[in-house]
Formats: sequence, structure tokens, C-alpha cells
Amino acid sequence: MIAGDVLVFIYFFVAFSAKYIPPSIFWFPQVAAYTLPALSLLLVFYTLWLTYCGQLPRALLFGALVILALVRFLTPFSLVDGKVDGSQDNLTIVTFNAGGGGPELEERVHFSNMIEESGANVVALQESQIEMDRTRDGFGSVRQPQLNLLQLGYRHSIPAATYADAVWNPIFVRDSTLTASVIPVSTGDDSRVRQLSRTVLDLENTPVAVYNVHLRSFRPLVISNSVFNPRNWFELIGRVKDDILSRSREATRILEILSEEERPIVLVGDFNTTPNNWIYAQFSKKLVDTGRASPFSTKGTFPSGFPVARIDYIFASHEFSVVNFYIGNRVYSDHRPVVATLRLSRSE
Repeated sequence: MIAGDVLVFIYFFVAFSAKYIPPSIFWFPQVAAYTLPALSLLLVFYTLWLTYCGQLPRALLFGALVILALVRFLTPFSLVDGKVDGSQDNLTIVTFNAGGGGPELEERVHFSNMIEESGANVVALQESQIEMDRTRDGFGSVRQPQLNLLQLGYRHSIPAATYADAVWNPIFVRDSTLTASVIPVSTGDDSRVRQLSRTVLDLENTPVAVYNVHLRSFRPLVISNSVFNPRNWFELIGRVKDDILSRSREATRILEILSEEERPIVLVGDFNTTPNNWIYAQFSKKLVDTGRASPFSTKGTFPSGFPVARIDYIFASHEFSVVNFYIGNRVYSDHRPVVATLRLSRSE
């Protein structure tokens, strides 16, 4: 039993340390971090059970881990600035991983209702590719849910000359767009170059840069032979390691791009990382996680049916204050939409 306690302690601290250890130094804590919320909950019940059994020394030791978990997960949030008042200074943005599929009619209605109820100025989609047709200076093909947004009066500006024939993470706006572009995010280790979509909006005569990103996800591995074949498990471990390292390099490159931005920034998307991971810590050092302005920030966004992980975010630079934030109900994707209303601070 003592040996088991030691293993639990080691695993907990490995998972807990993921925010502070770059994956390039030690990648496994990033995997363990995904299990930290569930592990912490189990430790609460285990500590109570040890107390009930009269094993107070062990209960105190595990209670210390529970306290660390509480400090991590119950960090005081910042109160929102106020109620949404429809001010033209407000920017309401929705980020939604549409899952790449084409929803049925009833689900399309739910999506449209969700967008209308949010009152969003900006809707950023992931896994919702728009193919471009340069010969016609327009769209080559538009699918759901992009059609819903166009029908609701949103527009998608044609990016300036770009290296790609498609926009993988489109940004739709209701207000005037100054410029739109697609920035390649190359890490040199993948044949597929990631995209960082960028749109500059005019928010009451102040240009604001909105970025939309989808960081690399874990690639599925089809085990064609027996699950007891060690080769399959080594291949799985290798893929997980490569995906984590690639995702961290993408995040580092995006932070470099953002450091050159002179305008107020809103960064949204599917980051495929939890608040316990190193990538989240790097973004939250530079930008404000708008979800931290809500007591419901610990609510998950994935999977939508039983959201246990928060991997979709809206970050903003310090020029913004958070007016409202919430995670929407399930629409049709395996992700839930995230909505935030921001107010641009005005210098006197």
C-alpha cells in the first residue's frame, strides 16, 4: 500500500507540474495533466475514506494533495465588468469548432438560434474549411454552417494573397472589416502547415486584430493487429509525443506572431490544451483568459455531450475588460461554443 501511495504522489506531481515544464524538456507531464481533474476528485474521496478508516497520517498526506488541487482549480476569478448593454464599444465573439460535418436541418436551426441569441459581432469557426476560387475572386465552395452565417448577415472577407487555396479557420463578421489574412504557422516538422486566420475590425474607430487558430490535435491510431502487440503501443506513444511537441511549437510560433501585433488582440480557437498544460500557461502570461472572469470557467467544452475538458478559449489583450462570458449548450459538434463580450478600455 505504501508503494502505491508513492506512485500516486509521483503521478500527481508530474501532472501538476505540466504548466511549468516545457514539453521540449519533458513531454509526459502534458499527458498526465489531462487526467489531473479526475485524479483530484478521486483523491478527495480517498482522503475521506482514509479519515473514516482512522488512517489519519495517510489522510493528512493525501489531504495536502487535495489542498494543492483546490488552489489550482479554485483560483479566485475576476468579476465581470457588468451586464451586456448593447454598447457599440462592446465586442461579442463566438468561437466554435464545427467538427467539419454538415448538420441536419434541425441542428442548423439550433446553430442559427445560438448565434442570434449571442448577439455576436464576430463568429470564428474551426474545422469548417472554405475553399477559395481566385479566378472568380470569391468562394469556391461554402458549406454548413457557413451558409447559416451568411444568411444571418455575417460576411467573410476574402483574405489577401495567401499561400493556401482554402481557409481552414474562417472568421465571420457583422461589422466593417479593414483587412483579412491567413498566416502560415510552420514548425518544420509536419507536411501540413497550420493556419492562423487574422481579421482586423473597426471597433468604434479603433482597429482590433482578431486571430483564430486550431492547434494540432491528437491523431487517431488504428490498431490493426492485437492490442497486446507492443509495437502498436510504442507507435501510439510515439504519436502522442510528436503531437504534443508539434502543438507546443505551434503555440510558440503563434506567440511570436502576436508579439509583433500593434493593435488590441483577441485570440480564439480550439487549443487542444487544458488550463493545466504548459501551452495554456504561455498564452495566459501574455493575454487574459476571458473564462477566468466567470465562476463557471471550470465548465468544459469537450466532448459536448459530457464536457469534462476546457480546450476552447477566448483570450484578449489587456486593453479589454470582460463584460460577459459563458459556454453555450450543445449544438451538434463534439465541441461546445464559447461566447465572450468584451469592452475596449478608452484612455482619457
